[in-house]
Amino acid sequence: DEGVQWDFDGHLNRWMDQPSQDGFNSMAQCVIEQYGKFCPLPDDRSPHCIDGVRTQGENIADNGGIHSTWRAYGAHIELNGPDPLFMDRQYSQFTENQLFFRNYAQV
Repeated sequence: DEGVQWDFDGHLNRWMDQPSQDGFNSMAQCVIEQYGKFCPLPDDRSPHCIDGVRTQGENIADNGGIHSTWRAYGAHIELNGPDPLFMDRQYSQFTENQLFFRNYAQV
């Protein structure tokens, strides 16, 4: 996608070597195919599939974002220990990991 063409300093630059570029292209094609098969049903019950090609950049960014956030959350737990349990019954039934992904699903 377009964002990968910019280097660390914000300059348009082909900074990846060929094996990295090939790996990125392979991953991007996988994302296109995966999202292209997602066909949520609207109220009229006729499928409207996602255009994996058109949404590729956003999908890659979203996947990278959740991956980075998940790793940072794990590092936080490892460094500081688990968050104190919620007193509210509605939330105390879930693990920290479940709460993380419940919150992600609501974004």
